[in-house]
Amino acid sequence: MDKLLYIDGENVSRDIIIDTIDGIKDKLDQNEKFIGRLYGSREFVKNAITPCLIRGVVFVETSVLSVSKKNVADMKIIIDCMCDVSSYCNSSKSCEVFLLTKDTDFFPLIFKLIELGIDVKTPLLSLTRDDLSQNS
Repeated sequence: MDKLLYIDGENVSRDIIIDTIDGIKDKLDQNEKFIGRLYGSREFVKNAITPCLIRGVVFVETSVLSVSKKNVADMKIIIDCMCDVSSYCNSSKSCEVFLLTKDTDFFPLIFKLIELGIDVKTPLLSLTRDDLSQNS
């Protein structure tokens, strides 16, 4: 089962990012792929970039994508995730999507992935009924 990791770098600490990447990679089987991306403005995520690159996680600079910079990292994560899911997670191959964020704006993406039968892991977001009613 391939592992796809999307990190909302402006929303998560460097230590959590490193621990999550290492935890996922430690559990990979030989035949599994790992694809990871760190999103955010270099200014805000600079301390996490090198540790991510060393671990095979690509840095996606999002500040250049929009003048307003409002939610641009979130939109880029959603677009990349949906494109990757359609490429890597098809009927003959399954995958797990890890979304590392504290931002509840990602609930629609999470629900769509669940609807598509994708195994979604959100270690920093709780998806119980009580938490959803409080956060949404």
